[in-house]
This record gives sequence, C-alpha cells and structure tokens, in this order.
Amino acid sequence: MRREPVISVLLPVWNGEQYIRTSIQSALSQTFQDFELIILDDGSTDRTKEIVSQEFPDPRIVLKRLPHQGIVAALNEGLRASRGQFIARMDVDDISLPQRLEKQINYLENHPRCGIVGTTYYVMNATGHYTSIYPSLLDPADVHLQLLYRNPLGHGTVMIRGSVLRENGLTYRAQATHYEDFDLWLRCSRVTEIANLAEPLYVWMDHPSSVSGQHQEVMSKETSAVISRVFTENEKVELIEKNMRHLLQTRYPTRENWSNYGTRLPALRRAEYQYHLYRLAWILVHQGRCLPASRLFLRSLCLGPQTYLTRMWGRLWTRRP
Repeated sequence: MRREPVISVLLPVWNGEQYIRTSIQSALSQTFQDFELIILDDGSTDRTKEIVSQEFPDPRIVLKRLPHQGIVAALNEGLRASRGQFIARMDVDDISLPQRLEKQINYLENHPRCGIVGTTYYVMNATGHYTSIYPSLLDPADVHLQLLYRNPLGHGTVMIRGSVLRENGLTYRAQATHYEDFDLWLRCSRVTEIANLAEPLYVWMDHPSSVSGQHQEVMSKETSAVISRVFTENEKVELIEKNMRHLLQTRYPTRENWSNYGTRLPALRRAEYQYHLYRLAWILVHQGRCLPASRLFLRSLCLGPQTYLTRMWGRLWTRRP
C-alpha cells in the first residue's frame, strides 16, 4: 500500500500532446515534493498517453484513462481518486512555478479557517511571452464579495483543503460545464474562507484553443444566473454592508517591493480594487441602497479619478437614448 501524499494535483487533459510535457515538468519541479500527480486523460486520441507513460516514469504520476465525457466528469473522477490532504488544480496548457505548492500549503496550514487558496498569475501568449499579470484580490472578505459579480480565482491556480469538499459533499456539477469552477467556489463560500496569494505562482497560457478562451462568451452570459443560484439579492446587499468598514478602510499602497516579479503589480492591484468597489456599489444601487453605494463610489473615485470617470462615462454612454 502506497503512503498517502500530502497533496493530490489534478491535471485533466484531452488531446494535450502539444503542452503536456511542459505542464508535467513544471509539476515535477516543485520545491514541495510530497504529492501525487493525477493525470485525467479524458479519452484523448493523440499521443497524450504515450508521452506520459513513456517519457515520465516518476512514481508520483498516476495516469487514469477515461472515456471522453468532458472536464466535469474527469475532475470528479480525480476527486474520488485523490488521496492527499490537499487538492491542487492545474491545466494541461499552463505552468506551475517552482514554489507554488510550497507557498500555498504553508498558507493553508497557517490559516485554518481558509479552505481554498489561489494565486496571482502571469498571462503568457502563444509565442511564449508574458503579456500581463492578473492582479487577484487577496483578502478572504474581498474574494467572497467578488463572487457576487465574477469569478475571483484562476481555476488552475487553486489549492483546496480536501476536508472542505469531502465533509460537505461538494463536487463539480455537470450542469455547470464551462463555469464548473465558479459554481463550486460559490457553494464552497458558504462553508469556508477563500483567499489568493499576492505572488504570481502560476502561468496561464492565453491561446485560441484554450478551454477558457473558447467558452468565454458562454461563461460571461451565465455569470449572473450562476450567482443567483447561491445568493439572493438581499443576501448580496447584506454581505456588502456587513463588510462596509473593511471596504472603506483597506489600503493599497502605491509602493510595494515586487522587485522579483515586476513593478506594475501594485498599480494593477490598486485598479482591480477600485473596480471591485465600483461593481459592489452598483449592486447596492440596483437594490435602492443609494447611501452606502455613494460611499463606495466615493472610495473608488479616490483610488483613481481618471479610471473611475472613464468607467462612469462608458456606462452612461451605453445607456444613452
């Protein structure tokens, strides 16, 4: 009987021969080594199976050949097969940077109330060049609030405390294909805290054949419907007003020491937080809560007048007669 690993890394793949070598190598190069890598081959018809079995004899790799049923079925099979205390996700065309697992598990061990942690991540284009950094919101309160209007986590970046899923019977839902992760985070938010790490520890590949790229329009259209299945309009307002003090007092400094991975991140994160306040304010407006909404609008304006006014003008222009 094999000893149970600390982390189970789930890597679903369907016809991923072009990318799978790089993704596997990035997983095997982690500074934290006590993990199993469960490769969920969703009925691939290319050389995915041969590449994994012939080029990567590492005993930590578990290759599961499945009939082609889609990513949701593959991920749920991975959850059933996982033996680790923590479950990490990874996509076949992406890269986990070397300290990713180490830093995420350290965070979860030091924050027992948190059950899911993602990371800030780089965006890379098809030619292999970094094009941007996605400045994820960090604090559990902000991540929870961001769930009210969009997905706050990069799916491939997350690490989940396995007990959160097992003890609450939480899995991916087939009816949520193409936004299965967002649907799961919404339901998890009922029972645990969710956070993001400030440091970029993951590289998301932005190319036309990526799953998220192909289904972006579907995911955008379904966002409101997915959120409404978990939060009522009254619950949204209550959650925002409960965290009003946090929203108004959070400070995003203009100077931070990000010398290891770029100097633009502080400004990007500040802009992301400004947009966060702006979106929450509109939720309050739609429910007739104009006074607290005005406080958030004012705070958003103070964080960046030019960006704020541009957004407001764009919103008003789209509503012109």
